[in-house]
Amino acid sequence: KSADLSGATYFLSSEKPKFDGTQIYPTPKITAGVENSVACSASLPISMKASEGDALGITSHHVSAELHCTGEAIYVDDIPTPPGLLHSALILSNRCNCRFTTVDKGKALLIPDVVGIFLYEDLIAIGGDNKLGPILKDEEIFATDEIRHVGMVIGIVVAETL
Repeated sequence: KSADLSGATYFLSSEKPKFDGTQIYPTPKITAGVENSVACSASLPISMKASEGDALGITSHHVSAELHCTGEAIYVDDIPTPPGLLHSALILSNRCNCRFTTVDKGKALLIPDVVGIFLYEDLIAIGGDNKLGPILKDEEIFATDEIRHVGMVIGIVVAETL
């Protein structure tokens, strides 16, 4: 009868092996015994030597593992949205190595529930800085006049609904 079932149906209906959560790995052949070697542990700084209180080799569970396994974990989609919540979407370029002069906000602002469209000029008008970067602040948040790559952020649309 199992020959008549599709692969997915057979997988879903077949009995699965039982797991107890313990994983056993074979001892590596190259390093077996090195961890007990006096020469190895003597060369380590005192702060790196294993002590009796170390958690190495002891099973531990993620803090929220029990909630995930029982279905009681709360995910972002489970949280009700507060009243007055606004949504946003980035306006991204679909071309590269080009310049743009203006963005016509008029048509987008006519769409119901659109609250605003914000570009480089709006960021500067409120005293914001348009540069960011982990070390050198050399990347633009919103494109100023030159589009360097596809997907470069031109602006952001804010609306009451998606």
